[in-house]
Amino acid sequence: MRTFYVQFQRSAWLRALIMIVLGAAIVAAPNLVFGAIVNILSLIFLVCGVFSLLKNWRMQRQGLVTAGYGPGIALLIGALLVESLSGMVISMLPALAGFALIMYGVAMISGARSNRQYVNESVVWPTIYGVLVLFAGAFLLFHPFGTAMFLFRVLGAVLAVMGVMELINWFKYR
Repeated sequence: MRTFYVQFQRSAWLRALIMIVLGAAIVAAPNLVFGAIVNILSLIFLVCGVFSLLKNWRMQRQGLVTAGYGPGIALLIGALLVESLSGMVISMLPALAGFALIMYGVAMISGARSNRQYVNESVVWPTIYGVLVLFAGAFLLFHPFGTAMFLFRVLGAVLAVMGVMELINWFKYR
């Protein structure tokens, strides 16, 4: 468990950088980021489906036993569903992101005392940070607003702040 924690702490700068860049991009252009995520997922499903179909076709031509064309067709249908149902997915995104932030906030609050390295180190700031993330998650989960893109922007801002905190903790504990 100790080696996992050490490895997790070593990669904190990379997580922080990804959080800051993704958060800033979401704040700057939420529609563009969402569209890019949907298109990338659809493209991944499409490419995997085509490769699966081609692999099964080649194996059948060689007389080998295959799983059939079902998995490839399912991936192609999945690509179509991701593209066509992205509006429904975006309406679910604030609730899912809110739940994830609540879990992260609870983990930060509960780990504030156990992550100390020195006796006289204060647990106030990590606890306040955890409470703020918890409130942001509750805000996203029980959002009073109807627009999901505004909430997606809020998620981007929270993600950027989380990245800055990860970077500060990386410098502090390395």
